[in-house]
Amino acid sequence: MEWVEATGKTVDEALEQALEQLGVDRDEADIEVLEEPKNGLFGRVRSEARVRVRVAPTKPRAKEERRRPTKARAEAGAEAKVTPADARPARAPRAKPAPDAKPASRAKTPVDRAVSPANSDGNAGESGDRFLLGLLHAFGLEGTVDHGEVAEGIVEYRIIGADLGVLIGPKAQTLIAIQELLRTIVHYETNGHSGRIMLDVAGYRQKRRAALEEFTRNVAAEVERTGERRALEPMTAADRKVIHDAVNSLAGVSSLSEGEDPNRRVILIPAGVAASS
Repeated sequence: MEWVEATGKTVDEALEQALEQLGVDRDEADIEVLEEPKNGLFGRVRSEARVRVRVAPTKPRAKEERRRPTKARAEAGAEAKVTPADARPARAPRAKPAPDAKPASRAKTPVDRAVSPANSDGNAGESGDRFLLGLLHAFGLEGTVDHGEVAEGIVEYRIIGADLGVLIGPKAQTLIAIQELLRTIVHYETNGHSGRIMLDVAGYRQKRRAALEEFTRNVAAEVERTGERRALEPMTAADRKVIHDAVNSLAGVSSLSEGEDPNRRVILIPAGVAASS
């Protein structure tokens, strides 16, 4: 993923500017501080802070690390080894199967196939498709699944169908949770797919983006007419990026973000009005 550089009076201010450009939160980014701010005489800023940020590739722990026992397990294992034989509970004798008996087998469900690393073919797209199809089956829903690269290093999965609101949830919280599960499954099955993964259900993100852009145009017109700045409700980094992009295409209005997550919000300002006013 490409790096984005930004400057500000403080490192935090520069960092927030870079995160806004990428449309991600702080815990989803790799951050490098290139320059600390320097103060001159009488408290004036001689040079601004400068940071470099990119979307962080998410990778699972190495297999060797996953196999390594924790300290608690190691201690438990050591205690088990020194337990006297006569202190262990007696085990009932195991019944021997009949000579012609066949071992029982459990049929795999679509969800089993989705999360089993043995079924992974190393392809991130197919791993994600299997998981989402299994999810539809588990919920008793009908739909289709596809995926595609929407930008460099960003793969978007799409669940298409009717009556899929249960997979979106209030304020898209369920969709976001499923996206995190999808990301974990794909990274695990592909042994560390480093790209960014997104999920859309029933065109929700596209509709959300269109609605935010229309909302921004309406608010911008009001701000330009009244000459007064307008603070919007707190939004996610992705939604704030949509607002900033929409404002950049308009004349007479600019935008900035204020506050800390999860209460960070976009402010629309009339052209020619100082941001601090």
